[in-house]
Amino acid sequence: SLFEEPFHHPYSISVFENTVFWSDWTSNSIQTTDKVHGTAQKRNVLLKLDTPVLGMHMYHPVLMNTTSNPCSNNNCSHLCFVTSNATHVCACPDGMEIENNQCHHQLPVSACIMVDGSPDCKQPPPPMDTRNTRGVIDVGNYRAKYLVVGSGQLFTKIQYNALGNPECHATHFDIGRVQAMAYDRYRDSLFIYDGQRRTINYINMSDFTLGVTHLLIYNGLENVVDMDYDYVTDNLYVLDASRRVVEAVSLRTQKRAIVHRFDIQELPISFCILSDYGRMLVAVVESEMHNTIHIDSIGLDGNQRRHVLMNNLKGPHIRLRYVPETEQVFISDESNGIIDFIHPEGTGRENYRELTSTVTSLAIADNYVFWTDRKTPRLFWSDIHEASPKIRRMDLALFPNTTQLLIQATNSLPDPKDPLLNHPCLKNPCSDVCVQLPHDTPQDHPKLANFEMKYKCLCPPGLLVNGNQCAKPAACGSDEILCHRSNICVKQDARCDGKVDCPKSEDEEGCIVDPANICTSDEIFCRGLCINKEKASMCSTGEKPNK
Repeated sequence: SLFEEPFHHPYSISVFENTVFWSDWTSNSIQTTDKVHGTAQKRNVLLKLDTPVLGMHMYHPVLMNTTSNPCSNNNCSHLCFVTSNATHVCACPDGMEIENNQCHHQLPVSACIMVDGSPDCKQPPPPMDTRNTRGVIDVGNYRAKYLVVGSGQLFTKIQYNALGNPECHATHFDIGRVQAMAYDRYRDSLFIYDGQRRTINYINMSDFTLGVTHLLIYNGLENVVDMDYDYVTDNLYVLDASRRVVEAVSLRTQKRAIVHRFDIQELPISFCILSDYGRMLVAVVESEMHNTIHIDSIGLDGNQRRHVLMNNLKGPHIRLRYVPETEQVFISDESNGIIDFIHPEGTGRENYRELTSTVTSLAIADNYVFWTDRKTPRLFWSDIHEASPKIRRMDLALFPNTTQLLIQATNSLPDPKDPLLNHPCLKNPCSDVCVQLPHDTPQDHPKLANFEMKYKCLCPPGLLVNGNQCAKPAACGSDEILCHRSNICVKQDARCDGKVDCPKSEDEEGCIVDPANICTSDEIFCRGLCINKEKASMCSTGEKPNK
């Protein structure tokens, strides 16, 4: 007998070759023994469970129908899944991507996108603190996509496209308090504005769990409310609400330049970069007195500002995020409790979701729209193409209950065939900062024959653009004025005298003059110049008068 003790309760039994298997209800276990030489002392506990085992069935290979296994001779490096009686599919663990049935981690160098016209791949991407002189961008083999969630010093990254519930692990960063984030899709780096120390730091996603950041900008910042990255020019754009400026930081030269300065009564609160348009959309509070919010379109060079959305925005938290694949700009409005989307030109406004919660942070990743609630550790998301109002929610218990979460999505490298990768700025034409000029999208020119990409060189405060170089202002005498674009000095009495003395007419800009006090009796005032009356017809024909 196998049971000499009275307290056993075997229920289900099965035999395979020389082994007897049975379930025991007293111990909620599955036990085994040798059917020939087995004794009560030689029993083995195969498995212990929390509930009784009600039945067992043994699959004997000799009794099974013979079928082919598509995975028996597969060429998969990691996982093989049967899809039919004759086919299979290969798969990879989390953090890897498949290519030709082989799973790969991110490699240091595997392919390059050439942006300087060279046919060869010469070097890996430049570190953040050195200048990229060759214009080579490392593609790598694979890059996992994450949603970065941060509050204070605490961060986590969620691999949202993984099977099952995503895992979250807390990491403490060596900063004071995160206030804004942006992502560099070339270097796989996260930019963080530290609202406590007023610095911009960065960290590579491969070092995320270490939490050790590197300093990018340490002075001149006051209250950065938003940041975004332009992959076409390799610039980080920074929106500083207190200084009321949009600033461009070249990640190739480490130089900064002010792109656009808002009026003193205006307060910018959010923006997004439209790289394939050469423009940005900015949410602006018109004045603190009226508290009216509108959205403006501005060229990435700071010019061509125009209104695109003027009504039905309440704030105070507005977030703008661009989806280039669908050419949509998503707008979240906290007080209205809505997420809308518009075309980058400002047309076709439609509602995406009406929310029962507030929304203070917004991110778009692949086919998902993510947002967070005010002062709660909850993350919401929904399918970008979902017509029904279905919303999913995740409580991130690793953050305090009264926290306000900021989110930033990572994304993949640009398509190597993207014509914008041939932008002149990636050939380093400027000494300090190179920015795009507004342009049509490549989709507007399918043959790319008429697609033109122009650039503009900008300089840090205190320097003047001279060609493509930045130079110190000329030292003018006490009786001279500076021609700020030409960077030369002219006599002070040349200012607003009706005659152009600066090569680029700076001395006659903004002048309110009385022609009667400037021109002689035989001259007339024409386009800032005194010309002979006999040449008066030139003013009506538009012909440029000679000095």
